[in-house]
Amino acid sequence: MLGVLPPRSGKAPAAALLALLLASPASAQDPIECPSTEVGPLDFTPASRAEGVTLDAYVRVRYSEDYFLGVPDAATFVRLHEDLDDDDGFVELGPEVPGEGQLVGDDVFFIPDELLEPGRQYAVVAESFELEPIVIDFRAGGSVDLRPPVIGSVSSPTTEAVDESCGRGSGYRVDLVVRDVQDDGPASSVELLVYLARQEGLEAPELVLRARGTGTAELPLGFVLTDERANDPACVVVHAVDGVGRIDDRMEPVCFEPIQGAFFEGLCAANRIAGAPTGDRASSIGLIAFVLLLVARRRRA
Repeated sequence: MLGVLPPRSGKAPAAALLALLLASPASAQDPIECPSTEVGPLDFTPASRAEGVTLDAYVRVRYSEDYFLGVPDAATFVRLHEDLDDDDGFVELGPEVPGEGQLVGDDVFFIPDELLEPGRQYAVVAESFELEPIVIDFRAGGSVDLRPPVIGSVSSPTTEAVDESCGRGSGYRVDLVVRDVQDDGPASSVELLVYLARQEGLEAPELVLRARGTGTAELPLGFVLTDERANDPACVVVHAVDGVGRIDDRMEPVCFEPIQGAFFEGLCAANRIAGAPTGDRASSIGLIAFVLLLVARRRRA
């Protein structure tokens, strides 16, 4: 359940520029919808009202791009509380859960010192400068995460010309369907990352879309290539990351001709990206490694 708290008092003083560890989607690709103009907290893991969250899960809140530049205390903007209203009717903040906060790129992580308590309701408080804090709740399950998520299959991309939107040029919409995403945590804690993996002039894989798992057998995904990018054959891959940072990155590239929409194999079959990660892929894996390191340190404490 969503809720609000009184606004945070005062604005944090300026500090040195914080290094960004997680790259944003490339400007050459537009999302299906216009980019959000909202500022502050945008996305939560675990998701609001999630059930059966694994006991070793961490909290991750994605903020708007560059929201914390020059902010020294950004890691304190996210807190975890017990939720005393156990019937899901309203968030009633209870004791604060001890743990460690950390800013990575535009994401604030909160790593609890101990495992979550089985069956307990929790509330995440995400503060901001301009608005009232956002509060979401979730319920812990009864087990820890044991396996990474698994993507069953991804359809061959189809394309369709689209008109100019969001103040940018026209292009080609690329649609694909991800099937049978499985995980031992809640489906909403699985994040699907779509990368433009290979194309003429592309120096490193580029993140073009983020999407949440839904638990359904099929999840349609789509992004837009500009006319300039649509002139050359392209390959995409989809990775899945679960609520504790385990990743399924085994998918082979799926390739297509953006303008014709025809599927082909030559470009990607000859140039797979299974080697050392680069670009956005490297950033994402680095972020996941950071989280796993914190979780391992917590377990040893």
